[in-house]
Amino acid sequence: MTLADWHQRWMWLAITACGAPGWTRHPAAGAPVSVFDAPPLLGARYLAQVTPGDFGRPGPQLGLERGSKKCGPLLERRDGDRVDANAAASCDAATAQQLAGASGFLFLADDRGQRWYSGAELVRAAAPIDSPAKAALATWANGFALGWNDGHEDHGDLEHAIVRSVEGGFEVAAGATGEEGSCGGDHPRQTVIHYRVTLFVDHAGAIHERERVKSYAYDIADPCHPMGRRPADFADRASRGTLRGHLERMQHHEAESVRAFERIARELRVHGAPAELVEAALRAAREERDHAERCARLAGMSVAIAEDAFPVRSLLELALDNAREGSAGEAYAALAAVVQARTAATVELRSHFAAIAVDELAHAALASAIAAWLDGVLAPADRARVAAAREVALAELAFGTRSPALPALGLPSGALAARLVAAIAAV
Repeated sequence: MTLADWHQRWMWLAITACGAPGWTRHPAAGAPVSVFDAPPLLGARYLAQVTPGDFGRPGPQLGLERGSKKCGPLLERRDGDRVDANAAASCDAATAQQLAGASGFLFLADDRGQRWYSGAELVRAAAPIDSPAKAALATWANGFALGWNDGHEDHGDLEHAIVRSVEGGFEVAAGATGEEGSCGGDHPRQTVIHYRVTLFVDHAGAIHERERVKSYAYDIADPCHPMGRRPADFADRASRGTLRGHLERMQHHEAESVRAFERIARELRVHGAPAELVEAALRAAREERDHAERCARLAGMSVAIAEDAFPVRSLLELALDNAREGSAGEAYAALAAVVQARTAATVELRSHFAAIAVDELAHAALASAIAAWLDGVLAPADRARVAAAREVALAELAFGTRSPALPALGLPSGALAARLVAAIAAV
């Protein structure tokens, strides 16, 4: 396979592997409480939540869609994608135009026409909050997760919210996560904590937390989430558990990747690798420098990139490093950036990850192409050592990425993280 072939394979992998996992539904006792049974959503013919496009491709993407007018195939198609005629016919032009100029929290179409709601407008339209469905709607519209996890299964969701009537309003079961510890240092530790949260919703829609109970917790084996290739003398930087700290750490990783790629370019040239691999490694170094500068602007800091002063390694040493840092760590970082372009907490962060995700997928493709070339020049015993090193690295990833280091960054976790690692292992 050529480098271009590997690039196409990784782009396809990103499209097929990085979608958001589907909801799991576990009804509460008694009749299910659904936000869709609450005015102003009751009787809607069509509902949609719209989010920005993903990994460098602008445009709306439907995070939630219900009703007869299914516009997803039209809005989420890629350049050149064919859209089934029946799917296209199910979305009228007025609805498509409204969704393409997305604004607000939720788009609704019913007998009163088509309109957008912000979260606050949705709560005001539902007032007074005098039913369990309205209490669930107010909770969701204020950004809370309608459900919690006990380490084994999920309890509650949009269609099976857990709500009870109490004096003055309603109590709603919600979920939250937090973490303790930080990356960096000799013994990095990150403990992820899941909580069951009891929220009180009064008749005006105001929400107050009444109780927070730890439902389960676990330590991440490797909390220092891979953000690209790390050079041989890489020293991590503590994140301090803050968003700014994580952005500074991200900038550090991107800057250090410059040296890693510059070294690989020199080594590929010395060992007689195809010219396109050498050129691609040099291009990757330039792109990582750009990524470091982007991160620095986000964090409000200056960029410092050390010089590449490493000796040339043997083919086996290069292959082992590529297996760990390229075919495992960087491959995961590339798919994670695709997810982050969809799920990071702010438009600024999503735009940042969208800008770098396509580059990172190209770097993952380069790691695959380098591995394929090395596989053709290494002895059988050395190939076996490289394959084993990659398996160990992927196993560490599978255990070490079960929860994001900071929710605002939108890092994949849980079943989605496991699916990404499995997809990488199959390449």
